[in-house]
Amino acid sequence: MTSDSAEAGLGVLVGIWQHAVEELGSLTPPAQLRALLLIDGAGRLNLTGLARGLGASPSAASKLCSRLEAAGLVIREAAVLSRREISLTPSESGRQ
Repeated sequence: MTSDSAEAGLGVLVGIWQHAVEELGSLTPPAQLRALLLIDGAGRLNLTGLARGLGASPSAASKLCSRLEAAGLVIREAAVLSRREISLTPSESGRQ
Protein backbone atom coordinates (compact mmCIF):
# COMPACT_ATOMS: atom_id res chain seq x y z
CA MET A 1 0.00 0.00 0.00
CA THR A 2 1.40 3.38 -0.94
CA SER A 3 1.27 6.36 1.37
CA ASP A 4 -1.16 8.10 -1.04
CA SER A 5 -3.65 5.22 -0.90
CA ALA A 6 -3.24 4.94 2.87
CA GLU A 7 -3.90 8.66 3.21
CA ALA A 8 -6.95 8.41 0.97
CA GLY A 9 -8.28 5.49 3.01
CA LEU A 10 -7.74 7.39 6.22
CA GLY A 11 -9.62 10.35 4.76
CA VAL A 12 -12.60 8.11 4.02
CA LEU A 13 -12.58 6.70 7.56
CA VAL A 14 -12.40 10.16 9.09
CA GLY A 15 -15.35 11.21 6.94
CA ILE A 16 -17.41 8.23 8.08
CA TRP A 17 -16.50 8.93 11.69
CA GLN A 18 -17.50 12.58 11.39
CA HIS A 19 -20.82 11.61 9.82
CA ALA A 20 -21.52 9.17 12.66
CA VAL A 21 -20.72 11.80 15.29
CA GLU A 22 -22.98 14.33 13.58
CA GLU A 23 -25.85 11.84 13.30
CA LEU A 24 -25.65 10.42 16.83
CA GLY A 25 -24.49 13.54 18.59
CA SER A 26 -21.55 14.08 20.85
CA LEU A 27 -23.32 12.39 23.78
CA THR A 28 -22.58 8.94 22.39
CA PRO A 29 -19.17 7.80 23.67
CA PRO A 30 -16.52 6.93 21.06
CA ALA A 31 -16.47 3.23 22.04
CA GLN A 32 -20.21 2.98 21.37
CA LEU A 33 -19.83 4.78 18.04
CA ARG A 34 -17.07 2.40 17.03
CA ALA A 35 -19.17 -0.63 17.98
CA LEU A 36 -22.16 0.73 16.10
CA LEU A 37 -20.05 1.33 13.00
CA LEU A 38 -18.75 -2.26 13.15
CA ILE A 39 -22.26 -3.70 13.56
CA ASP A 40 -23.73 -1.49 10.85
CA GLY A 41 -20.87 -2.26 8.46
CA ALA A 42 -21.46 -5.99 8.90
CA GLY A 43 -25.25 -5.67 8.78
CA ARG A 44 -25.47 -8.42 11.39
CA LEU A 45 -22.72 -9.39 13.79
CA ASN A 46 -22.42 -11.82 16.68
CA LEU A 47 -21.02 -10.80 20.03
CA THR A 48 -17.72 -12.64 19.48
CA GLY A 49 -17.21 -10.87 16.16
CA LEU A 50 -17.87 -7.51 17.78
CA ALA A 51 -15.44 -8.28 20.60
CA ARG A 52 -12.76 -9.21 18.04
CA GLY A 53 -13.42 -6.07 16.01
CA LEU A 54 -13.12 -3.90 19.10
CA GLY A 55 -10.13 -5.78 20.49
CA ALA A 56 -12.12 -6.34 23.69
CA SER A 57 -13.28 -9.29 25.76
CA PRO A 58 -16.71 -10.77 25.06
CA SER A 59 -17.94 -9.58 28.47
CA ALA A 60 -16.84 -5.99 27.76
CA ALA A 61 -18.51 -6.15 24.33
CA SER A 62 -21.68 -7.49 25.95
CA LYS A 63 -21.80 -4.59 28.42
CA LEU A 64 -21.26 -2.15 25.57
CA CYS A 65 -24.12 -3.78 23.64
CA SER A 66 -26.38 -3.45 26.67
CA ARG A 67 -25.77 0.30 26.62
CA LEU A 68 -26.38 0.47 22.85
CA GLU A 69 -29.57 -1.54 23.23
CA ALA A 70 -30.79 0.70 26.08
CA ALA A 71 -30.16 3.73 23.85
CA GLY A 72 -32.26 2.12 21.12
CA LEU A 73 -29.35 1.88 18.67
CA VAL A 74 -28.93 -1.92 18.49
CA ILE A 75 -31.25 -4.91 18.46
CA ARG A 76 -29.91 -7.93 20.33
CA GLU A 77 -31.59 -11.30 19.73
CA ALA A 78 -30.87 -15.00 19.63
CA ALA A 79 -29.26 -16.03 16.34
CA VAL A 80 -31.36 -18.01 13.88
CA LEU A 81 -29.03 -21.02 13.65
CA SER A 82 -27.88 -21.17 17.27
CA ARG A 83 -29.99 -19.93 20.15
CA ARG A 84 -26.84 -19.73 22.30
CA GLU A 85 -25.34 -17.13 19.97
CA ILE A 86 -26.33 -13.47 20.23
CA SER A 87 -26.99 -11.65 16.98
CA LEU A 88 -26.60 -7.87 16.82
CA THR A 89 -28.22 -5.65 14.21
CA PRO A 90 -28.47 -1.88 14.10
CA SER A 91 -31.93 -0.53 14.86
CA GLU A 92 -33.53 2.01 12.54
CA SER A 93 -32.16 4.88 14.65
CA GLY A 94 -28.79 3.13 14.80
CA ARG A 95 -28.58 3.15 11.01
CA GLN A 96 -29.15 6.88 10.69
